[in-house]
Amino acid sequence: MADLNDTYVVHTAATACSMGMRQSCAVLGNSHGVYLRQQPQMTVNDSLPMVNVMCFGGCYSMENPSTQAAAAAMQAAVLAACPDTFLDKVMNFFTGGKKKAKTQAAQEGVPRVVGVCTPTIPPGTKWDNGKDGVETKGNSPLLGGAKIRCLFGGEIQIVDSGQVEGAGSAESYENEDGGEAEGAAGASAAESGAAGAAGTAAGSGTPGAVGICTGAAAVAASVAREAGAAVAKEQLKASLDTAVDGYITPGQRIATLPCMGNDEALEVVLSHDAAIEAASEKYNVDKEMIQSVLFQELRFYNVGDPVADSIVRQSQFYEHQLEAYEKAGFLEKMVRGVPVPPIVYRKDSSTGLGQIFASTAIDATNWYEKTNYDRNDKKDLEKFWNELQDEDYNIDMVGRVLAYKRSTLPEGADAKRIMKAYNGSGELAEKYSNVTWQYYKAFEEYNSALEKLGGQ
Repeated sequence: MADLNDTYVVHTAATACSMGMRQSCAVLGNSHGVYLRQQPQMTVNDSLPMVNVMCFGGCYSMENPSTQAAAAAMQAAVLAACPDTFLDKVMNFFTGGKKKAKTQAAQEGVPRVVGVCTPTIPPGTKWDNGKDGVETKGNSPLLGGAKIRCLFGGEIQIVDSGQVEGAGSAESYENEDGGEAEGAAGASAAESGAAGAAGTAAGSGTPGAVGICTGAAAVAASVAREAGAAVAKEQLKASLDTAVDGYITPGQRIATLPCMGNDEALEVVLSHDAAIEAASEKYNVDKEMIQSVLFQELRFYNVGDPVADSIVRQSQFYEHQLEAYEKAGFLEKMVRGVPVPPIVYRKDSSTGLGQIFASTAIDATNWYEKTNYDRNDKKDLEKFWNELQDEDYNIDMVGRVLAYKRSTLPEGADAKRIMKAYNGSGELAEKYSNVTWQYYKAFEEYNSALEKLGGQ
């Protein structure tokens, strides 16, 4: 079996979290069309919490609000179980005495407290170990040993690839187009990559003198384009940095610190260029508007956003439990017990790459597709909210929402006004439009430079 760090990862691969109670598994809902021994192959982009990265049974991290609440409850129980005597109170008055010791003992026990495990990973975050030079539906295949970090401090790692060991003979794995490639059980990325390179070499002839000269000119042109693109990208980064520095507040700086910086947010935006182009053409919306909105939402994604999403997921789970309970017979109801509602109930939150509310997506869809979804119906909200977790769908919806907001404005409204409408109304929306307008101009210059260079 190949080394784990050079082995492709498939659906049901084993995962572990440094703050989790037990191992879990990586899940792939819809196949990318590439299989290893009939097992769907995963990519570095398959990192959605509670979609690809599942619960680890419980969470020990004191950065998790659920664990903090459990710790506080335990500490209160310890203190309540050991009331102060008269002598304790006298000693506390002078030295802190028993009460101080009891409090310290309770705090020392805090790390053993277990909270609810809700993997919390910022949108657009990728696993850190992918196979370079190989693509599965436009993304790098995921390799074993890959890591990703939860906002609550846990380091999540692929500890087993999930590939089934065979008898040692080679077997075929196929893509959705029907093509086949040979790979032994536990096929490693290095082995598969080498085979691919060999096949490419075998299928290519040796160029003649004219071919060599033409090839050299093409290489030189490619190098020049790459150099020009690199310069344009650095200029884009500098413009975005200036815009963010003029917009961000101290509170936002602290709240977004565990999430994405400027460069990380930009890389996520650029990595989805094809989906952004498609949405731009589909809805006749400037590409720069979609890029600007996405950059803003990714850059200012903060620690409160995954908590809000988690509350929505818990509320949806409760609704399903309640529905099953109401349909159950008398005896089954006795066994199940009445479902306990979450402490905080929420049907909707701004979610995904573009931080879109399901209710907003419903409004935009009813306008675009002439449908009649109900923004107040919990099932319609759940349908759209869950669909917004898909990155390509979310980007498409950014374009749709921008087009919808444009339709509510006077004809000829500029990008700045449309982006303001995307965020809402009032003073905060005005501030939002001012900074996204600066992004817009920066992306406009960048896209224009790439177009002059012949694209990348």
